[in-house]
Amino acid sequence: MARSPDSPVNDALDGLSGQEKRELLARLLKEKAAAQGERQQHSADEFPLSAGQQALWYAYQRAPQVTAYNVSLPSRIRSAIDLDAMRRSVEALVDRHSALRTVFAESDSTHQPVQRIQTTLTPEFRVVETPSASQTELAARVTEEINRPFDLTRGPLLRLAAFRIAADDVVMVATTHHIVVDFWSLVLIMDEIRQLYPALASGRKPNLPPAPCNYERFVRAQADLVSSDRGKQIAAYWQRQLADVPPVIEWPTDFVRPAAFTHRASVVPLKFPPQMGAKVSALARRLGVTANVVVMALLQVLVGRFAGQDSFSIGTPFSGRSQREFEKTVGFFVNLLPITVDLSNNPTLEELIATVGRNMIDALAGEGLPLAEIVRESGVGRDPRRHPLFQVSCTFEKSQIASEQGRAGFVIGNEHVFDDFAGMRQESFPVQHTSCHYDVEFVFELHGDELRGMICYCRDLFAADTIDSMAHQFVALSGQLVADPKCPVKHVRWADGHRFDSDDLNEPRETLIDLLGDSEHEIVADAQRFATSLQQCGVKPGAMVPVCMKRGRDAWVGILGVMYCGATPIPIDAEQPAVAPEMLQRDAAIEFVVATANDPWANALDVAVISVDELDHQATPTCHHCSPDDLAYVIYTSGSTGRPKGVMVSHAAITNAMRWQQRATPFSQSDRALIVLSHQFDATLPLVVTTAQQNASLVWPDDPGRLDLDQLITQIIRDRVTILQAVPSVLRALAAHPRFAECTSVRQIWTGGETMPTELPELIRSQVDGELWNFYGPTEAACQVTAHRVTKVLPGSRIPIGREIDGVHIHLVDPLLAPVPVGVPGQIVISGRGLADGYLNQPELTEQAFITSQQILDGEGKPSRVYLTGDLGRRRGDGTIEFLGRVDHQVKMRGYRIELEEIERTIECFPGVERAAVKVIQSGTPGERLAAFVAGVDASQHDALTRHLTASLPPYKRPASIHLVDQLSLNTSGKIDRQRLPEPVSKDASTENVLPPRNDLEQFLELRFAAALEQESIGIDVNFFEAGGTSLQAAVLTSELSDELGFAIPTALLFDLGDVRSVAIRLVDLHEPSLRARFGDAAIDGCRAAVSETENESTKDAEALLVELKRAGDAAPVFMIHPPGGIVVCYRELAGMLPDDQPLVAIRSRGLHGDERLPSTLSEMASDYVRSIRRRQPSGRYFIGGWSLGGVIAFEVARRLAADGGDVAGLILLDSTVPERSDSDAPAAGLEYGIELSLEQLSELSEDDQLPFLYEHAERLGVLQEDTPTAVVQKAIADLRRLFAHHVELCQGYQIRPMDVPVLLLRPRDVPGKADERPDRGWGHWTGDVTVGTVSGYHHSMVKSPGAGEIAEQIARFVASVRN
Repeated sequence: MARSPDSPVNDALDGLSGQEKRELLARLLKEKAAAQGERQQHSADEFPLSAGQQALWYAYQRAPQVTAYNVSLPSRIRSAIDLDAMRRSVEALVDRHSALRTVFAESDSTHQPVQRIQTTLTPEFRVVETPSASQTELAARVTEEINRPFDLTRGPLLRLAAFRIAADDVVMVATTHHIVVDFWSLVLIMDEIRQLYPALASGRKPNLPPAPCNYERFVRAQADLVSSDRGKQIAAYWQRQLADVPPVIEWPTDFVRPAAFTHRASVVPLKFPPQMGAKVSALARRLGVTANVVVMALLQVLVGRFAGQDSFSIGTPFSGRSQREFEKTVGFFVNLLPITVDLSNNPTLEELIATVGRNMIDALAGEGLPLAEIVRESGVGRDPRRHPLFQVSCTFEKSQIASEQGRAGFVIGNEHVFDDFAGMRQESFPVQHTSCHYDVEFVFELHGDELRGMICYCRDLFAADTIDSMAHQFVALSGQLVADPKCPVKHVRWADGHRFDSDDLNEPRETLIDLLGDSEHEIVADAQRFATSLQQCGVKPGAMVPVCMKRGRDAWVGILGVMYCGATPIPIDAEQPAVAPEMLQRDAAIEFVVATANDPWANALDVAVISVDELDHQATPTCHHCSPDDLAYVIYTSGSTGRPKGVMVSHAAITNAMRWQQRATPFSQSDRALIVLSHQFDATLPLVVTTAQQNASLVWPDDPGRLDLDQLITQIIRDRVTILQAVPSVLRALAAHPRFAECTSVRQIWTGGETMPTELPELIRSQVDGELWNFYGPTEAACQVTAHRVTKVLPGSRIPIGREIDGVHIHLVDPLLAPVPVGVPGQIVISGRGLADGYLNQPELTEQAFITSQQILDGEGKPSRVYLTGDLGRRRGDGTIEFLGRVDHQVKMRGYRIELEEIERTIECFPGVERAAVKVIQSGTPGERLAAFVAGVDASQHDALTRHLTASLPPYKRPASIHLVDQLSLNTSGKIDRQRLPEPVSKDASTENVLPPRNDLEQFLELRFAAALEQESIGIDVNFFEAGGTSLQAAVLTSELSDELGFAIPTALLFDLGDVRSVAIRLVDLHEPSLRARFGDAAIDGCRAAVSETENESTKDAEALLVELKRAGDAAPVFMIHPPGGIVVCYRELAGMLPDDQPLVAIRSRGLHGDERLPSTLSEMASDYVRSIRRRQPSGRYFIGGWSLGGVIAFEVARRLAADGGDVAGLILLDSTVPERSDSDAPAAGLEYGIELSLEQLSELSEDDQLPFLYEHAERLGVLQEDTPTAVVQKAIADLRRLFAHHVELCQGYQIRPMDVPVLLLRPRDVPGKADERPDRGWGHWTGDVTVGTVSGYHHSMVKSPGAGEIAEQIARFVASVRN
């Protein structure tokens, strides 16, 4: 019960500061808990969990069968062993150490997880006779034993299994759970067994000092540190340390990252050469650091260079035993901490070691602060796919006891390690590690002069070949760096860094004329006759002759005819020229052009025009025999610079590709090749030439200037096309066509120019039986340099671009142009016979792109001429190459590295999407964001597409806006022309259907909305968030408006109303006098909502509580009541994922937009909300719901609505708990919601004392972000604080009354501690039938993806079932 305002206690409290009040509260709560503990008589044997234990407990609660936290030590005893004495030794060990007699449960009083020390808890010890078992069988049995799950609630948490092969040959495996031990504890355990066993085996009484049982003191000390000033100082250090460090290592994985981390692992050993440990130790001594610091620095270099990333963090464990009293305590003390990395300045190893040393010393000083607190303070959102702060860990296993030195060798298990253990010969027994916690985990032990190690990696992310390469390169890099620590770390070569090209000097060099010498194809004959016409017109060998034609046969007669007369054709698509006439004339002396009469592009050249129509079929063929070094053609490409470049390709270069093509994909004379792509696209030339060379048939599109899928499919079927060439996006659209299965004549499909979607091969293979080839090759390397015949595609893997064709060599290089090894991303660099001569009349660009590399040598050991593609790729272990995108398509936003093509591929996986392009808009500004342009779907599919992206991409990769377009501009290769992507334009005054500001107040707001969005203007009916605004921008905008206008404007007002017009009307309702004085009567009167004769202030007031989050169709809306704090932005994602025809209306709280009278009881609040609902929906069937405490309010709203005669069809409760006053059996609601206090305790706190909980609540609702400025944070918290306390108080005082209505109760799968075991959480006692479902996430995350999508699906089913 609340105390009266004039209470003496209140007088005393008034003299305390806010901080003193909070400290007093904390002390009182501790005293209360202590008193409860005394009453239970459990103070010594039951106590809370440490922070690390809590994380493992919650992981166990979510998935009891997962064994990722099992800790084991298998070994083989090659001596006679008394197994009974060993059993008694283990039992004596458990009696000595309370951690090994501990089980875990939920406290009966606080409902928080606790650990309970049992008086006795016998460890499991079993002997299995395996007299004839092979090594493989033994390993399988040991692995099975290691992977048996523990029951943390019952124990025992230590077990031993002895597989007896013979009396003097026993494989023993000890297994325990990480929640009670760490590596330090394992060493203590082994040391004691070493002493216990000989004594008990010989009948002596062991002589060991008493073991400390003080883990409870560690737990209490840790909790005290977190809440202390020292804890806040450590937290502030980590905030500063992690502020500018990307939380994600964006390295390319071999498989698509699963939606949740799988923990499935494999292991690769690290085999360092002898004396490596001695060299590391010597360097460490010279630099005044530990050997661990040196190894950590070496690892940072490896990870940074392997990922191509300069800044990241590596997690490394600290013992957590800084107090000597814990040195002999068995328990889980270890704390993993993020060690930050910065390689941006290319330091020497010595410089890096100094930095790492300082960072590790600083981390050691604050090792007591749990990792969970560091994560929370960092503000990085949790991602089930990976750890929020680091994805690589580095563990140094070193025994603190001399007799156990080398024990880590038994854990690492990469080779046999021998030891004299208690008078017996003990060997390591290597088995596969089957679980991991991070992408890649490194484990090291420095033992004498040896450095041992292993890499444990997630096998659902990486292939063994990649990690083998990583291990090999780490050993090699470490050796080089330790030998030369003054060398900048990026200058050290990877192993096998010099790449020698094979000797191609003996390969024949020829021309296209030679290649076509035996062809009897009609297009060759016509081209030779046209060459005669060209010669007669004065075209001389070596001349540059543009061929400007529409797509089709005549264009190729012209191109080949120019070649046959010894000149150089420049293919130009008349409908989409790659270069302007005046630019071409600046690059080359043009005297003739092949074109049709009156072609505007050709006429602009003002030179002689020669038409293919003038071909004399009776003319004598001309065949000028040129040199292989002569130019075969010049093709213009825009590349990424925007200015067209004429790529000069010699006959020798293109015929190299043609000869390979003939061997790899032979045609017969019965083949029929459809030429879909423009002659301006160089990849078309191999298809035309190889078809003509092998006397197959060329098939020309019925309508070459237009891509009509129906027409194309019809022609493929009609003309019995056998060879089909198309870029992947067009091919995907063809394969999705309902008649594609009728294209049974197709036997070869060629594709390239874009990344091939993973699902495309199966889509094709399921309908037609033909070879699918994936080609790669820039124009600068004569069309094709790699090829891959696509057969089987592993789930989740990329489709490679294949291996090099004959005579061509691919190199992957780092930014310093040094070759990189298998698995490492690098720029694709090409050398060999296929290289172009350069760019026409652009020597500077030629010198930049075509260089002589000192690091890539030819077959004679000389520096090679290479072409720098600007493409990213990496070589797989099988020798094939993966294309990873363009260097210039990779962007960095808010610390994350983003590959735009990955997002585009995800969009294109959505049914109906034909093409997609993504770009960064307002780069480098606070409004920086991603915009997507999508063709092939209409507005009715916008929401579904948004749901698809939300489910498929992490938040930082999701476009802020999606713009549906009829089509995307393509270049002549069929690829998206990125230079012509539009700038996203919000609806503004120039847009026909959008209103401009109508008065001074709207003009004032419009200017500030547009400025916040960094746009020139925004229509007054355009939603701020749909225009690309973020929650951070909204918070800053309302803060600035509050300062300018002189009254508080809550951020929630913008979240709820969204557009200028609605915000203006609401501000006038709340602050009319102030606004009238500033903006005048005309502005205020213009903003006022028109009040008809049937409307009055009361009805308008009721409407003010309604927030239309989704307007759709005439179906009965779902009304969702606000959670505590009153804001409803939390429902926005859910609304977007509901079916297209399902509206959702949220009910916000009074007092959220400004000063309003608040209801004194929950019943009064519910009556107010019923009026608002009736205003939106006067009659019909009602669906009422709410999240958290909003569900309690929703229950009373539904009850009052039904009592008022309304037809309440269903109640939707999102993890809502029956109020404690009405359900004595329920766990404390606040605790299950993830709040550290019960609602009763929370309601007793003042508004000030609720602030820590409120801040976390605001973060989870999406009101605040990690980078929100402090002033804005303070304002947002102030907006919510009064209402949060008010809503908690009303719900706490509410007495529920029964109501017969169907209920959908959705609960999160992840809960802190043990959840209410009743599926319906007690609601069935008060309502009708309760349908219970579960969704992903915990209480505060369930309304965000992926939980939001799952909630939407279950609501849709519930509404449909009730309606039917």
